[in-house]
Amino acid sequence: MAKLDILIAPNPILRKISKPVKEIDATVIKLVDDLIDTMFADDAAGLAAPQVGVNLRLFVFDLSYRYPDEFPDTFVIINPEIYDKSDETYMAQEGCMSLPGHYFEVVRHKSIKVRYLDRAGKEHDITCDGLMAHVFQHETEHLDGILSIDKISRFKRDMYLRKLAKYNKQLEVS
Repeated sequence: MAKLDILIAPNPILRKISKPVKEIDATVIKLVDDLIDTMFADDAAGLAAPQVGVNLRLFVFDLSYRYPDEFPDTFVIINPEIYDKSDETYMAQEGCMSLPGHYFEVVRHKSIKVRYLDRAGKEHDITCDGLMAHVFQHETEHLDGILSIDKISRFKRDMYLRKLAKYNKQLEVS
């Protein structure tokens, strides 16, 4: 298992629509384990495969740091499908490892219905509410090439992306 490098916007890989996982084999399980290690090393709530440059529909998340009784385990989500969303929404601040140092006000659905496979290939069909629904929506959007920054005004987005481009160039030089 290893800590992987996180891609920073505006990296074009983050904008690709991820491909479904066809088979949960040793390569996919190693990726899952590396995503989990990276997520914990960076103290994040979730991490999607595209954020480490892998174009597959999978992500991991862990909410045990805030809700150990309700979410004691790390979730492995493969080929997720959000097939129903509540009409009720809310506004919340959202951070992202691919958009470091900033939080964005985004609108999220309070409740969603999802279908996905776990790391063993077992299908789940669940209703998510609250923080779990929030994380699920954020990470699923990564698989569709959508970032939190897409949900803010064009002016603010363009300004922030210019800052990130400078940041990325500084990283390349050092």
